[in-house]
Parts: sequence; C-alpha cells; structure tokens
Amino acid sequence: MKIPRIIFPLLVSFSLLAASCAQPLKTIRRNPQQCNAGEIRNEILTKSSAIKSFRSKTNVKIMKDSGHVITFPADFTIRMPEEFRADILGPFLEIEGFLVIKDGMFLSVSVPEKVARAGVANQASMVKFLGLPIDPAILVSILGGMPQTAKVRKGDISISGSCDTALITRADGTTEEKYFISLSNLALQKAVLGNPDGSGRSVTLQLDWTGAGTDAVLKKIRAQIDGKPGFFEIRYQDNEQNTEIKDSEFNMDVPAGFRFE
Repeated sequence: MKIPRIIFPLLVSFSLLAASCAQPLKTIRRNPQQCNAGEIRNEILTKSSAIKSFRSKTNVKIMKDSGHVITFPADFTIRMPEEFRADILGPFLEIEGFLVIKDGMFLSVSVPEKVARAGVANQASMVKFLGLPIDPAILVSILGGMPQTAKVRKGDISISGSCDTALITRADGTTEEKYFISLSNLALQKAVLGNPDGSGRSVTLQLDWTGAGTDAVLKKIRAQIDGKPGFFEIRYQDNEQNTEIKDSEFNMDVPAGFRFE
C-alpha cells in the first residue's frame, strides 16, 4: 500500500497526544453551590501537567471534501510538550514512512519513494498539509484530551449552573478558542477554534470517551471545518502513558540514500 504524500505532514498535530487518554480519570462529585472557577482551573492545570509522554497504536481515517476516503494504521510516540513521532504502517505492519516533530520543525519520510521533506511546523504548514488551520501546539494539547493550558487564567473559565461543565474561552486578535470540559472527570469533550485563518469558519474537534470515572479512556477524536464535509478521525488503542522515551526516537536526521524534495 502506498501512502499519499500528504499523509505524513498531515499527522503533525493529529497525533501529538492522542494516547494521553490512558490516564485513569477519577469521578468527581461537585456541589453546585461550591463551584470555584479558580480551584477548577488549578485542577485542570494539575491534570494537564501530569501528562509527560505516551505511546499509542492508532487507526487514522481521512475523508476529503470530494468524498475520497483514506485509512491507515500508525504508531504514535509523544514526549511533551511538542516532540512527536508517527510511524505509518503498511498492510503487513511494515513502516511505510514516518514523521517527526521537534523544536518547531517537521521531518517526513516516505520509505517506498526514498524521499524526505522538512519544514516549519506551524499553522501555515497545517493549512498546507492538513487542510485545517490550527496551530500545532494547540492540537498537541487537544489530542491529549486537554486544552492548551499554558495561558489559562481564572477569568477565562465559566462554570455551568449545575457545576457539571467548564467552558474555557481564550481570544487572541480575531481568533477565539473554546474548550468544553466535563467536571465529573476533567475530560475535554469538545474544542471549537473560531476563525483561525481569517476565513470566518471554525474548526471543531469532538472527543469521545469510553467507560466512566476512573475507567474513562479517550478513544476517538474527529476534526472538521464547519460547513465542509471532509473530516480527520483518529481512533486509539493500546495506550501507554508516561513511559520512558529515548532522545533517539525523535532523531531528525535523513536516512542514507534518501533525497529531499
């Protein structure tokens, strides 16, 4: 099976942090009369900072706006905050290519073609390769089941009247990020990134969990530009969180005999 060239950069963000879902989630019972946004913010930050690394076996499905569907398995390796490797597998689980993200750059390699491609991992590259105008750092956090928390302030959080959902809203110029978090287990349910490329369209990411309480595990994430039929979907399995990962797994050197394009 030959993987289209677009797939390698396509995984830049969509993989970063998928398997953080392996972390057990404690069921939290809250009194609506005692919901404190500052305390909830601290709980979210604590949970997010506990995620250091993970590995996961995934199945990726991409449907283009034309209706054409591409599916393939991939092994993800992530080390927070932004180091990522995806090994893209063929029908016999042989490595058909791989993608490495490190220090704001990406390297994608197609084994059958013996071709390597490199560039800056930023929003512009995501538009080019992914079709989704999303900053990779934001995607890394979302795909780990959490919003990007580095700049979350107490005033960014609003709590539902029943104290079962937190909404984090962050605005930067003409763009706006919204994260909906279940307060029973601090699990991110949905993220909406408004007008990230100035087109007026939003990008919505829906997260599906299985199990409940301490058994809840993130199993699927689907991303889609509002008003367009195409989508990008990742299903996770065999997740391992906070395992030891060697520096060599994020090596950015081009294999011998490969050419750059």
